[in-house]
Amino acid sequence: MELRSLAYFVRIAELGSITRAAGASASGAAGLDPGMSSGSKTSWACRLLTRANRGVKLTEAGQNCSISAARILREVERTGDEIRVAGRPS
Repeated sequence: MELRSLAYFVRIAELGSITRAAGASASGAAGLDPGMSSGSKTSWACRLLTRANRGVKLTEAGQNCSISAARILREVERTGDEIRVAGRPS
């Protein structure tokens, strides 16, 4: 599992749309997990998204995963901040 995949998934969950999430990312849809873009099972072996009239909807598993994924991404960012601060000359 890559952090980039988690970040895309969280962005899709926030925006409710694969297209909008791809447009909001620097690399566009190219970085999206094929399972996410097709609405099928992802490499994580469970269905996280379903197609809706406009965009996508999170399944119950997707809702739980989005909460965990967002928390993980915040922790990674916090850790990066700590490393940068520690690396600054005193």
